[in-house]
Amino acid sequence: IIGGIGGGSLHVFRRTPTGWTDSQKVFPPVGTVVFTSNGFSLDYDNGYLVSGEQGRRAHVYRREPDGRFVYHQLLLDPRTYMRSDFGFDVAIEGDLLAIGDPGDLGAGLPGAVSVYRLEQGSWDLEETLLASDGYVTNFGTGGVNDDFGWRVAIDEGRSAVGAQQSGRGAPPAGVNDLLGSAYVF
Repeated sequence: IIGGIGGGSLHVFRRTPTGWTDSQKVFPPVGTVVFTSNGFSLDYDNGYLVSGEQGRRAHVYRREPDGRFVYHQLLLDPRTYMRSDFGFDVAIEGDLLAIGDPGDLGAGLPGAVSVYRLEQGSWDLEETLLASDGYVTNFGTGGVNDDFGWRVAIDEGRSAVGAQQSGRGAPPAGVNDLLGSAYVF
C-alpha cells in the first residue's frame, strides 16, 4: 500500500504470479478535507488499514471479504493545539491502534501518542501516552521538543514510542546532543 502524496488517495498493490499490480485506489469519503497527505504513515493488521495524515487526523479502512478496502472511521486529534502532527506515525495490532503526534508544542508537551481500542466496531480513544521525562521549549514562533511520538510500534499489546530529539540540552558549540530515546509502555 502506497500513500498518495498530495492527492489524498492510497494505492493498494497485490502480488500476482508475474509481479505487482495496482489493484485499488482508496479515497477518504467525498467531502473529507485532506490537510496534508493521506498515507503519510501507514500500517495494516487484522483486516484494518490505518493511514496517518500528519495534520490532526487519521483514516481507518476495513478490508472486505473480497479483498477491497472500504472507509471505516475518521480519527481526529483529541487535543486542540496550535500545532499538531497527529498522524505523523501510526501502528496497529489486533484491537490496538497508536497514533503519534511529535509536534505538540501548543500545549507545552513534548509530543503525545493517542492509543485507541476497537470495541463493538468503533475505534475509541483509550489513553494518551506522554514521556515522563520529556520537555518542550516554546520560543514564540516555534520551539524545540523531544519529538515524542516520532515513531510508534505495537507488539503483543505493548507500545514502543520513539523520541528522536530526546537528550537535547545546551551542549558546547559543535557537539551533537540529539541522542534520541525509546519508551516502552
